[in-house]
Amino acid sequence: MNAVKETPNREEDNYYQINQSDFDSGWDYSYFHTLDANLSEIYSNGHYWGDMDDLWNHINSYNQGYQDHYGSINYTENHDEGRVLYELTEYQGFTLNEAVQKSKLGSTILFTSLGVPMIYSGQEFGQNSAHRDQFGYPIAQPLQWENLNTDIGQSLMNHYKKLTELRSSYSVFSDGYNDLKLIDNNKKCIVYWRAHNEDEVVVAANFDSNPQYLDIEFPHSGLWYDFLNGSDFEIESNFYGGWLLPPYSAFIFVSSLPNDNILGDVNSD
Repeated sequence: MNAVKETPNREEDNYYQINQSDFDSGWDYSYFHTLDANLSEIYSNGHYWGDMDDLWNHINSYNQGYQDHYGSINYTENHDEGRVLYELTEYQGFTLNEAVQKSKLGSTILFTSLGVPMIYSGQEFGQNSAHRDQFGYPIAQPLQWENLNTDIGQSLMNHYKKLTELRSSYSVFSDGYNDLKLIDNNKKCIVYWRAHNEDEVVVAANFDSNPQYLDIEFPHSGLWYDFLNGSDFEIESNFYGGWLLPPYSAFIFVSSLPNDNILGDVNSD
């Protein structure tokens, strides 16, 4: 009788199993609940809106116990959870425009966190439908391709295109270097770097319903680019004082722009 080879049983949110097995990565549902709490402005399975320390502990997956920067698979939507736009408008009372801003905010954090970002089909153009019926059973979600004919659908698609360009153009996202620069739980704001050697990416986010002004630290003075909005500015020191973050917004600053002729080799082969 042939011996049965034991294979590791992948579980969600189990850093120990990922570290000790042949699995490279595993679903991190606590990451989802952290973003869910901060986007929905609710308590979500142990996580609270405005707890930026908790948010940082999930952006920096090492703090969750993962040995490698790619150990966690992070997401804000999947087949088990509701669509961000649907949940925010149907259950939390936000307008569609507010929900779109929050969706962009969540995806910006998702793509700049340590770990592997995962998006659920349709998320990138504003899929906005129920995923379960009144009895809690899963229901079909035909993709709403027609959203691409709307301003909102195109706005989200362009946002995701920029994020994928960012992720594939800067090698710092292929290693585990990160640096926390500011946490303000009262303002519900966070600033962190993904910067190492020539690669310099600064992320500033505001989860509050009010605009916030932040003094943002940069790796150095000089010319910087607002990656998502296509503008640039110069600073004489390594701080920009009083940067305005509108409600539910995030900014990504880079010290150099990617070469348009280089698409980026995601697999490094």
